[in-house]
Amino acid sequence: MRSPAKDGSPSLRTPRVPVWPCGNRIPTPRTCSRNRQVLEGIHRDGSKACPPSRHAVDLIPCGADLGATDAQGEVRYQDAIGGRRGASMAGIGRHGLVVIRSSHEDLSDPTSHLLMPTAEQGPFPPFDRFAETVATRRIQVGLHPHLAEEVVTYVIDGLVHHEDGSGNHTVLNPGSVLVVTAHQEVRHELTMQPAQEGRSARWLSIVLRLPWHTEAPPTSIQIKDAGDAMESIDGTLRRPVVGPSARAETFMQLECTDIEFTREADVSVPIDHGRRGVAYVLRGSGMIEKKPIEMGHGALFGNVARLALYGSPGFRVFLATVPRVENRGESDADRDLE
Repeated sequence: MRSPAKDGSPSLRTPRVPVWPCGNRIPTPRTCSRNRQVLEGIHRDGSKACPPSRHAVDLIPCGADLGATDAQGEVRYQDAIGGRRGASMAGIGRHGLVVIRSSHEDLSDPTSHLLMPTAEQGPFPPFDRFAETVATRRIQVGLHPHLAEEVVTYVIDGLVHHEDGSGNHTVLNPGSVLVVTAHQEVRHELTMQPAQEGRSARWLSIVLRLPWHTEAPPTSIQIKDAGDAMESIDGTLRRPVVGPSARAETFMQLECTDIEFTREADVSVPIDHGRRGVAYVLRGSGMIEKKPIEMGHGALFGNVARLALYGSPGFRVFLATVPRVENRGESDADRDLE
């Protein structure tokens, strides 16, 4: 029998069934364009639901834990297409989740594709945004602001022009890393370097929400080169982009690695306890946790001890992890991923 919560509702932790934060069971989790998750044709707010999407439920749904364990205690995860229960994944924490997502065109910027936020995938705190930009010509829309955010940009190909609100202009090369820590408002713009007309520039952008309950970091802009690539015995070439092993570090303790396969290999990447992250395919196709994945797709994961990758020469994955932090508005469901 469930023990009551402080507000009188049943506890969310026992028994292990999908529930909303209020404690009500979720018999049929689905997605839609408005709230991303509906219950038996009704939105969370009680209004009539949109038609269900073919995509899986959100990694951060309104409802609590959507995972289930098998007889050995291994977590079973939901297939990103259709929300089916997948095979068990050894080594993943009791509430571990891995979900495959495809990127979608950013309606406000036709040169960018979003892994999040989209109609199928909301923010994954502290990740607020994960985007890839491919520019074939320079498009200037003016400086845009960041506030209470930390922004990381990694240049993959081509030359990128950066301008900030103080009038500083910098050219970023392939491998350049831009870190903007915006406790106070920072305005900037990234565009393709004009000298490159006829070619293209490609970069990743990650936006992290700064925590409200810690001492505010100093506002800063840093531009560094990624670390030196090192060949691993597992058949991959790994380049530290952000973190203790790289030249650029962030207040949010983000760790990013550019992983390229030099031969066909099964690779197991350890993930530190208490971290969640994104694995995004930059080139080629392969598998993440035995799920097929291709360029422009990514995997969102939480509470995994290690991440299994499989690929052939040329398969390239960008891996970003960050410690979980509690922010205002995070649901019990989000905390239950631990």
